[in-house]
Amino acid sequence: LEKKARESTIDTMAQTKNYLELMFSNIESLSMQLLGNNDLHSYLSGNIVDMLEKLDTKRRVDNIITNIMHNYRFISDINVIAKSGESITSSSNYYINDLDYDSFVQDSFVKTVSDAGGKLLFAGRHEFLDNYRTNNQKHIDYAFTAVRLLKNITTNSDYAYLFIDVKLSSIENLLNQLAEGSRGEYHLISSDGRVISSAINTGSEESSGDGESNEDNIRNEDFVR
Repeated sequence: LEKKARESTIDTMAQTKNYLELMFSNIESLSMQLLGNNDLHSYLSGNIVDMLEKLDTKRRVDNIITNIMHNYRFISDINVIAKSGESITSSSNYYINDLDYDSFVQDSFVKTVSDAGGKLLFAGRHEFLDNYRTNNQKHIDYAFTAVRLLKNITTNSDYAYLFIDVKLSSIENLLNQLAEGSRGEYHLISSDGRVISSAINTGSEESSGDGESNEDNIRNEDFVR
């Protein structure tokens, strides 16, 4: 019985790993697709002088992002923060046109992305960007974010930062499916300490009663630290 239980758990974790790696692979491909898109680069560069051409380019970029959001339902938001000020967001959850770019690039996480030199990085939160969420969207509704610096292939100069957020519900549903019918707890922990837990058996939707959230309590466990 113990052997069968162990094998069953290992199989479940392997299937989950494959699912998440497929998600990560899709995000990597999408980020490369956007990196190589000429319309996106032209618009973000801020060098289009003709207003009609600029509007037409923006329309094509919006269509590309809309199609991505439609085809990949696990994505909650796509934000592109441009050096030129011509930033793009996929939804009304953010008001990024008011974003202070100079302060943005001084943020510790953004500096880490810059130091990666264009490599795709994953993190549990993008706290600076979260300060620019609209008033009715203060609740963090993404599970984690994938970020990369966009650089001009010819000049090697950076011109924007791409953020792809994954829906919180997508990860919560996955963890709850794993926990359903068992007495187990399932937690996904990011490298920066973000904890997402299955609601079943963990009570992750509830506060502990001592002012700390369940996420804080799990993060402070010895085996997590």
